[in-house]
Amino acid sequence: MTESDQREADRARGILTPADRRFLRGDTEYANDQSERDARYRIRERLFNGILDFEVALRGLESRDISMVMDRLDDEDVDGIVAVAEYLEAAREAEQKRDQMLTTLERDRSPATEAEDHE
Repeated sequence: MTESDQREADRARGILTPADRRFLRGDTEYANDQSERDARYRIRERLFNGILDFEVALRGLESRDISMVMDRLDDEDVDGIVAVAEYLEAAREAEQKRDQMLTTLERDRSPATEAEDHE
């Protein structure tokens, strides 16, 4: 086991429990499909709420508290955070493009086209 793997195995619960981490890494399996679906649901719910909590923490904690957290991160941790930020930015951009497309489609839809749809 690498040092990184050991650190991962030993760290306290965050959004994920140690059992969640083992499952997501593929180190363990659930006895049946329903148990796996339940676990995935619980993980999604905690992840969603954890993401929302970041804003609360960043607004509520003092800068020295944020600095103390950031000082504990190594390069691999920072790379992971950057990857998450890039993913969220890409998702935001895709949603904006989808919204623009829907707006364009709604705007381009003329009353004559709507009347033809009802015939």
